[in-house]
Amino acid sequence: MNPPILTQKLLDHLQQARQHAEVKGREILACYSSPWDDWEPISAFSTAGQGYAHAFFWAFNDPQLALVGLGQAAELVPQPGQGLVSLQQAWREMLGDALIVGPEKPHLLGGLAFDRQAAVSPLWSSFAYGALVLPEILLIGRRQGSALLLSTRVSARTDCNALCERLLAAVRELASTTRQGPAPTSERNNLLSRCDSLPADCWKAKVADAVDAIGQGRMEKVVLARQVDFEAEQDFSLEATLRYLRQANDSTYLFAIRRGEHCFLGATPERLVRLEGRELYTTALAGSTPRGHGPDEDLYNGNRLLDSAKDRHEHALVVNALKSSLEAHVETLQVPAMPSLHKLPHIQHLQTLVRGRVRPDVDLLTLVDALHPTPAVGGVDKEHAIAYIRDQEGLNRGWYAAPVGWLNSDGNGEFAVALRSALIHGRQAHLFAGCGIVEGSDPEHEYQETCVKLRTMISALMPEPTVDGCGERSVEQHTEVVAGCGT
Repeated sequence: MNPPILTQKLLDHLQQARQHAEVKGREILACYSSPWDDWEPISAFSTAGQGYAHAFFWAFNDPQLALVGLGQAAELVPQPGQGLVSLQQAWREMLGDALIVGPEKPHLLGGLAFDRQAAVSPLWSSFAYGALVLPEILLIGRRQGSALLLSTRVSARTDCNALCERLLAAVRELASTTRQGPAPTSERNNLLSRCDSLPADCWKAKVADAVDAIGQGRMEKVVLARQVDFEAEQDFSLEATLRYLRQANDSTYLFAIRRGEHCFLGATPERLVRLEGRELYTTALAGSTPRGHGPDEDLYNGNRLLDSAKDRHEHALVVNALKSSLEAHVETLQVPAMPSLHKLPHIQHLQTLVRGRVRPDVDLLTLVDALHPTPAVGGVDKEHAIAYIRDQEGLNRGWYAAPVGWLNSDGNGEFAVALRSALIHGRQAHLFAGCGIVEGSDPEHEYQETCVKLRTMISALMPEPTVDGCGERSVEQHTEVVAGCGT
């Protein structure tokens, strides 16, 4: 990148935006993009992002995409209990007068709360009901190359020279940090305490109650989650955690959203929805079993999952609900007749990849609203299951199991379901895992399944040498319990 050329082009762009603002009598969104040299996404987020109140990280390998957003040029916030149509409209209005120069499109980045009718707990106060942020600085990495996108609001009174210099100073600082390699391996962060949101027996009793409610016909499925809180000797390293997650989970969506002093991050296997033009992609993911200790046991576990009547029933509920939710929004929908296996380091799932073509007037946030919460994280039927979760789970999920992702000015974008995740604040980490409860669910089996799911984040936060065929210690060995704090 040639700084003098960038300086003049950016300044010309800002001055043109100020002229537009004078004519319109209101602020104008100005976006400027240009190619960017090779960069390292995790360094950009964890190092450069420290200087910003808001930072966003996203990485996925198929198609290859990395996004790092820093700062905030604008923010769209949903209202409690309201749909996302208003956010889509506000995004269109913001773009209506926007002055966009360069090859890249402005992006909104962020997420939403799982239940926007529930009160926000103090734990999630920085995240509230959700936020879609237009970052001031966005780095975009694709297989074919990288780009830098600057976004800012310009009014008739903006000092364009000062604004240009401030943005360029941020770019220079960014350039000094984004080309760093992996950080040196740090010493293991020792665990001081662990405390479950509910003792194991109490959580299993809730599962049994849910099975009874299903037997009474109140719903067909409900997902119940657990929260496990950890405290360590030192602050958890966001960079080390993300690097571990990326290395161990190359077929997942890797995300991190920092708001103030809190960061919500994870490696989720579940796509909620992707939209490219009018092509829709979504995934049904339900039914789980652990990986095996070696190829033979792994194959046996996978085949047993494929043959499990209980898991196939749970999976079919998700597939049927996806079809029902999308019916009013698509012209065509392709749904495979049989699920496949999606294998992750600690667990394998039944998976059905769904593809369709949306109607011309359908946008991405409409699809997010229609699909969330899927039966994989909520239940069937949706309204009764969510009401049951709200009344009986005893947990404020915040952004856990909720949509996180991005949306650009062309209407394209992708949201994933925030699973295998943790909320981190200094030395505190709050981990979440849940299971789908259907007729015939066994409370002990469901509890053990949550332990397997928790392993993804426990291993990333407190990695240690391998000791078994799965490449990790058991969750019990990872998480020794302080007296009086659960099991």
